[in-house]
Amino acid sequence: MNDLLFFSLLVLTLIRILGFAVSFQFYFEMKQAKKNKQTKLGMITLGWLSWSISGILRILANLEENQLLSEYLFLLDYILLSLGSFYICVGVISYFRSILKNNTIVLNIALVVIPIILYILIGLESSIVFANICIIGSYTSVFAVGFIERKNLRSYIGNSIIWFYCTLIVITIYLFDLIYLASKNALFNLYQEDILSVLVYYLFGIFISLIVFLLLMHLEHSLSTMDKNELKDLISHDIGNLIQIIYSNIEMHETSCEELVNVELIKQKCKDAGDLINEIRRL
Repeated sequence: MNDLLFFSLLVLTLIRILGFAVSFQFYFEMKQAKKNKQTKLGMITLGWLSWSISGILRILANLEENQLLSEYLFLLDYILLSLGSFYICVGVISYFRSILKNNTIVLNIALVVIPIILYILIGLESSIVFANICIIGSYTSVFAVGFIERKNLRSYIGNSIIWFYCTLIVITIYLFDLIYLASKNALFNLYQEDILSVLVYYLFGIFISLIVFLLLMHLEHSLSTMDKNELKDLISHDIGNLIQIIYSNIEMHETSCEELVNVELIKQKCKDAGDLINEIRRL
């Protein structure tokens, strides 16, 4: 393999591994959060993991001298690449829309089984074309939902929405690059004889990985901040209600000759207030 191509592919793989490490940390820290939030992060983490393994397999495929084994590695590489894009896109979409679990499972199986069938019946080229169509389809779904939910998206990430549009531009150019590579048959060349075309392909992969990483970081940070602020407001409101109940009982005790104070209620409400204060301190 050309040294420049190897270095580009190595950088691409390292960026993906970094994305997986950060995403996994978010997922691990979210164990005590709501289950649906953890599921979203889990899908994104799986996506980065698939991308990372894909990059490693691509390096091995380019270094492997046995053509048949190299084809197998390339096939696995593209399957994992399309799966990674699918997982990340599903994770992002689930922030704005509910995702049907059964549909996700069916699509997941299709992304694995169909390329293998195409490889057996037709050849590696058909599997690569299918994988790239699935990748573009996944990206298109995210941008379609992002456009529909653009008001919510802007409220979530504010001025950081620029990264959303940057990702859209880069992936659009990437689509034209794929068409160009396919027309020159460089996309399917296992030996990567057209170094310049393949280098451009890897550079687009690096740009896309970086921008997706930045976009997800901004999205997760903004949504986490919103969740914390909403939780603080809710807890403050609940504490206010508890205090009001406590003071009402005290006033009743001071102004009435009858035994109107509910001592047990006051004790319980004081305990609840203490628990809420501890939650605020942990934020």
